[in-house]
Amino acid sequence: MSGDYSGEDICAEFGKLPPAFLPVGTRRLYEHQFKELTRFTEDIVLAIPADFELDLADQERLEREDVRILRVPIGLSLGNAVYFIFEVLQLTSEVMILLGDTLMRFQDNPAADTVSVFDTTDFYKWSEIVEAQDGVLSLRKGFGDGNSPRTVASGFYFLSDAQKFRDEVCKGVDFDAAISTYSKSRPVALKRDEWLDFGHINTFYNSRKQMLVARYFNSLECDGPVLTKGGQDQAKLRAEARWFESLHDEMRVFAPAYLGNNGTSDGFSYNLEYLHNPTLAELHVFARLPRFQWSTIGRQCEVFLDRCNAFSLTSTDRAMGNRASDWFQRLIVDKSLDRVEAFGRQADFDIDAEIMLNGRRYPSLMRFAVGLIDGIRPSMPQDMSFWHGDFFFGNILFDLRSSKLKAIDPRGIPDAAEKTAIGDWRYDMAKLCHSVFGCYDLILSDRMSFERRGPNDFALEVHQENSVRAVQDEFRPLRIRGQDLLSEEIIPMTALLFVAMLPLHAEDPRRQFALLANAYRFFDEYSAGYGAPRREKARTG
Repeated sequence: MSGDYSGEDICAEFGKLPPAFLPVGTRRLYEHQFKELTRFTEDIVLAIPADFELDLADQERLEREDVRILRVPIGLSLGNAVYFIFEVLQLTSEVMILLGDTLMRFQDNPAADTVSVFDTTDFYKWSEIVEAQDGVLSLRKGFGDGNSPRTVASGFYFLSDAQKFRDEVCKGVDFDAAISTYSKSRPVALKRDEWLDFGHINTFYNSRKQMLVARYFNSLECDGPVLTKGGQDQAKLRAEARWFESLHDEMRVFAPAYLGNNGTSDGFSYNLEYLHNPTLAELHVFARLPRFQWSTIGRQCEVFLDRCNAFSLTSTDRAMGNRASDWFQRLIVDKSLDRVEAFGRQADFDIDAEIMLNGRRYPSLMRFAVGLIDGIRPSMPQDMSFWHGDFFFGNILFDLRSSKLKAIDPRGIPDAAEKTAIGDWRYDMAKLCHSVFGCYDLILSDRMSFERRGPNDFALEVHQENSVRAVQDEFRPLRIRGQDLLSEEIIPMTALLFVAMLPLHAEDPRRQFALLANAYRFFDEYSAGYGAPRREKARTG
């Protein structure tokens, strides 16, 4: 149950949200909770504050999960909220109660008349198990003495007699007192399982750290203040480490502290300062921040990109010209067309057949890709500057309290002979655009309605709530070299990013084809039109 809003400290970070709606990775907390609960029950009721407005994506998800929403009056104590819920639902037999800020990792299915507990030294005002004898519990809210471990109730209660508990809370006693009285007639067992608490800002970030989600080609380990990134793609990891190692002094403030690498004959990994801050993807998709905070975030992204452009290649000699043209041919032309062909083989998809999207006809994927490439001005020496290479919301940590941005997971420096990361400045702009206006992070979090009606026929609607549109408005003033995120220099490159990433999402075919459809949606919404390609791009090699 999540019948009240999170505490002030958490709301200051994520906006006014009930605990079960807090962001944890690419999902809300309630999605992780449901995954545990559905192991042993199919009938789930989610209590939320009476005035909380559900996003369309949450409504659809909860309907798909067949979860009933129950709105609870604002300001009720936990005991009165439980009594209200029991009355509305007319519960009389077995019932499970999971507090909205609690995630349990059950080792086995809980038995009836069980209370989950955890031994801790944390100094929070939690419900302590003062005495537990023959199933009779005595609970008391307190901080503990701060010196010795204590056993606290961790937020899950499985009661065999809802009517009996209802009779206790209707007497006006608090929730803990009702549990204590209930246990005198229905002996209660204590169950110890892994507990992740999201009720306080410190425990929220500690629990979140334990749930770090790495994509299949990454491996993350975190030991206190140090995060170690390893994985199978050793070349990529070395390239990323070189990016951190090569940072100019002025740029180090925009990245976690680099703490060296662990390169051995057996493998390679590198170490970074661990930062608890959420990514902009989490804030964009799940939080409800006021607009002024997104205005601050937009300005800080602009500052980062502007600082990158301070390290540009001003020389126009032949060597620099070759470097720019090589970069364009390799990353924009060759990689994109290779990825289109790889996607066609991988997904058994006809890349030369016309596309239908939302009832409209569009060029084939290959023709679309060639047209996008044709619409991008080839890179020139003056376009080349220091770059991140993957500057989208999911790779940007943000500290709202200090208004500081930290970039992670760069594209890196693939060539060990290179001394610094150099690329076309427009690429980082396009990466940022594909989060802000391209809605990439919304699709990754399944905030969309998508249907594949036929081999090349799709229906797509990305759920762009008012909060999403507000974020877009706050990023419109961003300018680098006089260009905004929706300039003619950036739009085709942004659409091409969606095309080029298709083979990288093979683990989720639904998402993969949604990203394909979204490339057309984005370009159709923000471009003057497709037009026919003016010339074919020849690939090298």
